[in-house]
Amino acid sequence: MTRRQLRLFDLLPAHVRQRDTHHHTQRLLGSADELLDRLHATLQQYHRDNFPDHPEDDGPASQAWLLPYFAELLDARLVSPLEAGRRAEVMQAIRWRQRGGTLAAVDEIAEAVGQWEVVVQEGWQRLAMTPRLDTPLLPESCHGLAEPLPAEHPAVIARHPGLPAVTPDFRCASQAVADPGRSPLGQISRLHGQEFRWRQHSPHGIPCHHQRIDPQGRFHGAGFDDVSRRTPDLREPDWRVGHAHPRRLLLHVMQPEGFFQRHRVRVRWRQQWLDDLELPSERFLEHVAFYCRLDRTLVFANRHPERQRVEVQGVFMLGQVPETGVGPADPRRWRFEDLIVVNRLEADSGRLELERCALRQVRVHSIDMDEPVIEARDCLFDHLRSARSLTRLEYVTVLGSCLVEALDASDCIFRCPLRKDDTNALPPAPLCVRYSSILPDQVPDDLQRRHHNTRAPVVMFSETFGEPGCGVLHPACDSRVRYRAEDATEPGAYHFLQIARRLEAVVEKLQDSLAVGQRAAVIPDAALARLPDAIGKDRS
Repeated sequence: MTRRQLRLFDLLPAHVRQRDTHHHTQRLLGSADELLDRLHATLQQYHRDNFPDHPEDDGPASQAWLLPYFAELLDARLVSPLEAGRRAEVMQAIRWRQRGGTLAAVDEIAEAVGQWEVVVQEGWQRLAMTPRLDTPLLPESCHGLAEPLPAEHPAVIARHPGLPAVTPDFRCASQAVADPGRSPLGQISRLHGQEFRWRQHSPHGIPCHHQRIDPQGRFHGAGFDDVSRRTPDLREPDWRVGHAHPRRLLLHVMQPEGFFQRHRVRVRWRQQWLDDLELPSERFLEHVAFYCRLDRTLVFANRHPERQRVEVQGVFMLGQVPETGVGPADPRRWRFEDLIVVNRLEADSGRLELERCALRQVRVHSIDMDEPVIEARDCLFDHLRSARSLTRLEYVTVLGSCLVEALDASDCIFRCPLRKDDTNALPPAPLCVRYSSILPDQVPDDLQRRHHNTRAPVVMFSETFGEPGCGVLHPACDSRVRYRAEDATEPGAYHFLQIARRLEAVVEKLQDSLAVGQRAAVIPDAALARLPDAIGKDRS
């Protein structure tokens, strides 16, 4: 998007500008420049509104409310809950329709609609079949092997990647390996902003990430590099079963990590910076914006929230009151945006504003029962304590404990009982919890019936604070929980990511392009997130 670089004052002759010693003419023309800037921006936006694709520069794109009109012109059905996904659906509508049913189109559709990395497998290639003697084998080089296998040794030639062998070969491991030679079977996966080229190694070997149940009773799904063959599975396909079938497409998506990305940035906070009014270190300021607003709100904000998460290590002691430990709620305010606080955040006075944050332990001792002392939106808490004030939560997940004096909560997930103090099980008073997920034994008994809450069981990828997938709803979770929010979307800390809806939107979108009878199954894959560490060198 171009910008107006020339100001009206600069167009005046030099002697006129020199005589404007009191800057009256410059201020007059500056007000006209402001009007021209707005007119110029309006014309530029009008131009952008004719193109629904992503902008080529840093300027604004077409307005989001125009996307359904573009889709109607192209006869495209928008299903992605994310704006970037809907833009891709409009941009690629004709291209996907022309290439409908191909693996390349399936891979592009899944990655565009879900906005995450996908590895596609065909179900018919996972079926156990009898080898045919009259079927010629392709050369080993077509399967990525550097050297041909010696045909005079049957035990060695049995490892030929083109053979539909079913019995696992215990002499080697079937896994993804790096592909620096760019073999025909190589694939490219984009993880954490980087590209990794890999290929399947020893498809007849023992799978490294096979489907199993560990001794603790936890289910582990098959990895993207598990190509072992099975007998046909006639069950309805979902994230767990129905994969080995000739009419199935298996979409291994990177298991949602939520706040806790594996390769997140880590910085350290030192309390002496705040106590001694010192400027934080350069590394801290490189990733965390630290400033004070005009309303006396001290802000800690992630400088690149859309790219990667920032983990802050250290204890925050805010508004400390030495003798009593309890101070007034006004006028101090503390705001945290898009950060992970892995230690403790404690405030004796002031108010907390939290947005898109993950916090292990929060304690606030300010007293105010009329206005909220803690306001949190799209946040994940392990332990939350505000024993003398009103707390307001919206799209929040609390895992370990929640001790609050008074609570206003909407569209939340509570994996712990709501209590007023440590001594008894009395709920907060007053208590207003609506469109949320609560425990089956949560009191009062009418909390579910009167405020549209649910006591259905909740299944998450992990409930351990700090692990990838912590607080993320699993596809096995009951639909009464996954779509419990007031707008019939996902409640809890990841409402802004719409993870549950994205998993279903991929399958829904693919039904428009797949052949009749074909079904797609989306499989969250924890092994795909470890691809950069898992791929090794080719040992064939």
